[in-house]
Amino acid sequence: FIARPDPVIEKGFFCDNQGVINSNGNSWRENRRPSISILRDFGMGKNLMEEKLSIFEYLRCLSKIEDKTKVDMRWPIQLMVANIINETLFGYRYDYDNCDPLINYVEAFAKLITDHSSSLFRFFASKFKWIRYIPIIKYYAVERHIENVNQLQGYILTNVDNALDKFDADQEPECFVHAYAIHVLYETISDISD
Repeated sequence: FIARPDPVIEKGFFCDNQGVINSNGNSWRENRRPSISILRDFGMGKNLMEEKLSIFEYLRCLSKIEDKTKVDMRWPIQLMVANIINETLFGYRYDYDNCDPLINYVEAFAKLITDHSSSLFRFFASKFKWIRYIPIIKYYAVERHIENVNQLQGYILTNVDNALDKFDADQEPECFVHAYAIHVLYETISDISD
């Protein structure tokens, strides 16, 4: 991951340093180390994560389904997993009866992955960089994905802002956002003292 090709098409889709997934080189290394450390502190890779799995909420959701002969298990399972991720990242879960923002995010993310993986224009624009300056190809390779990415970013930024509103540096971190904010705070203090 340290010497990946430069993702020119994805630049501007995400944050400036591209996060853990899309970053490269030193930026990747700087994001990866604290992220892994924080996730380990939260119990990733240990049995502690089993406590996050709320099977009782899931079973309650399933018991509310009226026609049990035509059950689509996709959303109950997907919401259970997404809620665990959401709680780890932002510190809260959605109720199964009131989770439209989470469903919209999951659908937008699935659409982004499908569109990116099936776009030949995007593939050729990444291989032949000059091609993306042709207006019609630029639209199909880059611009049509921006609305979907903006929806994803909106969800993430709203949740990060909400988590930071509840952040107290003197308390134990409740979620990944709090723990990363503490990491950034310590890094800033360390840089100032040096």
